[in-house]
Amino acid sequence: MENPELTPTTQPDLPDEEALEDIDADIPSDEELDIPAEDDDTPLLQWETQEPASPPRPHSWYIIMGLIAAAIIIVAIITQVWVIIPLAVLIPIALTMYGNKGPGEHTYSLEPFGVRVDNKPHSYDNFKAFFVVESKEQVVFELIPLQRLGALVTLHVDNDVAPEVMEILSSVLPETQPQGYFGESVFKRLKL
Repeated sequence: MENPELTPTTQPDLPDEEALEDIDADIPSDEELDIPAEDDDTPLLQWETQEPASPPRPHSWYIIMGLIAAAIIIVAIITQVWVIIPLAVLIPIALTMYGNKGPGEHTYSLEPFGVRVDNKPHSYDNFKAFFVVESKEQVVFELIPLQRLGALVTLHVDNDVAPEVMEILSSVLPETQPQGYFGESVFKRLKL
């Protein structure tokens, strides 16, 4: 006597190849729907612009930076925390060098799946929003990273290209107002 649980089951009737071809013919392709491929890096918009030079620092800025470094070194010597001494020397030097950098020419492009700054790709998935800072010469778009202490990605845009950049970024990220982003507030206070 055969066990009914172990008997082979019958295969359902599958559509023939002609029916499958008809179904495939009705489905539009990605090209017909104008959906870019994941590896498509054709820029939606590309531009070059010059980052504005930082304003010259007054002598008092350098004096204050030196006094802060000297105070940190003195505290490190008193508390015998020797690791802080090289940091107290190197951090003001790095901030001074970064603050004194001249204007730089940058190439930007907005692509279907991300932003490219000087040929370095940044996926839209790494950002939660963007905000706009306007000035007389340029409009600056700041892309806010998902990571809490991640670096902002800055897009310097000439005024004539700004509406197109705004349209593309608005289609993939929400616009927000700058609200106490930690890195931004530090750089603004140091005027870098």
